[in-house]
Amino acid sequence: MSPEVHDLRVATANPQLLDETVHQLPGPPAVVVDGSFDGTACTVRVFGDPGFLVFALANQGYGELLRQDRVQ
Repeated sequence: MSPEVHDLRVATANPQLLDETVHQLPGPPAVVVDGSFDGTACTVRVFGDPGFLVFALANQGYGELLRQDRVQ
């Protein structure tokens, strides 16, 4: 069985810094999707349970979670 994959739409002013941050966090691997930044938000793809990253976004100020979608 393959791991879950989730896309999180995250409001951020600096997608490069957000990408560097999610690489350093414990939990499942996560990356900012290239080309997803529209000037106000970007997509972070999480390979596994996104719970920790959602918690970190909400409580640590790394960005604001706008939407969460499970990728099929």
